[in-house]
Amino acid sequence: MNEMVDRVATVISKEQGILFESLPEMYREIWRTKARAAIGAMREPTDDMLEAGFGEGSAKLVWQDMIDEALR
Repeated sequence: MNEMVDRVATVISKEQGILFESLPEMYREIWRTKARAAIGAMREPTDDMLEAGFGEGSAKLVWQDMIDEALR
């Protein structure tokens, strides 16, 4: 399994009042599909995200700055 996909699926399902970890595998896959769509939507950064990313040198910090900007 993809750790990030499961992490996002867990958060999305929790927002709907559903405990991802308690679901049967076939239902977990539904939430994973939603998570992949959400992650895929963030593949192309916005102009504001790109601008925020130029402020730091570390790839991790750059990505976190970009995600922070996307969540504003």
